[in-house]
Amino acid sequence: MAIYYGPMASKMRGKVGEIVAAKTVGNRTALRAYNGKVKNPNTLRQQVSRNKLKQASELAALFSEAIGIGYAKAVQGLKMYARNMFVRELIPTENGYFTVTDGVVARTTSNLPLSRKAGINVAPDVTLGATAGGAPELTINNAADAMVGLSGNIAVIVVAVSETNNFCGVVKAVKPASGDFKVVIPEAMVAKMDTPLYAVFYKEVPEALNGVPTDSIPWKYPSATSECIYVE
Repeated sequence: MAIYYGPMASKMRGKVGEIVAAKTVGNRTALRAYNGKVKNPNTLRQQVSRNKLKQASELAALFSEAIGIGYAKAVQGLKMYARNMFVRELIPTENGYFTVTDGVVARTTSNLPLSRKAGINVAPDVTLGATAGGAPELTINNAADAMVGLSGNIAVIVVAVSETNNFCGVVKAVKPASGDFKVVIPEAMVAKMDTPLYAVFYKEVPEALNGVPTDSIPWKYPSATSECIYVE
């Protein structure tokens, strides 16, 4: 496999003669030899494997925003995208994200790893309540513990998950300077959910060195993250 960094063949994509060109991490172009004689018997095991990969890719697309934030630090320095690491987490049978019964593959969205522990060893401790108006409100109880050893502030990423209608909404909130750390789920987001299910993980917010305000935080910056937990 050849990798091109410069202008020569850098915009090639797809099959050209006996060469297949593809974009890789860092906007590089990889050239591979084309193999037109792949043995691919349609066995049940291969059908199941392809189905799992297809569904894992669909989940990666659905949760792309959350994964881009939750895996930014974990993939730093690796030659892979965040969604590649996420899919790799799902595929092994022992992880339990897919079940196979008589060759039929079923998936779950109730415990998906939308972030990787990378620099923050404390998972969020969350209490789910409601505002006076009835909107779902999450109280983050242990943010101070998560901040130990960090140079910046701490934020939480809340991912609203709805499996039946394939919905994912993301709410980002930075810990306030004083008072309780609370996150209110927007009404428009709640209306798209069949049952209240939220994935929550911590994200470090580095100190701004160029005057960028916190409401313009580049959330996919590869700063420390925690594993995610689910509340409902």
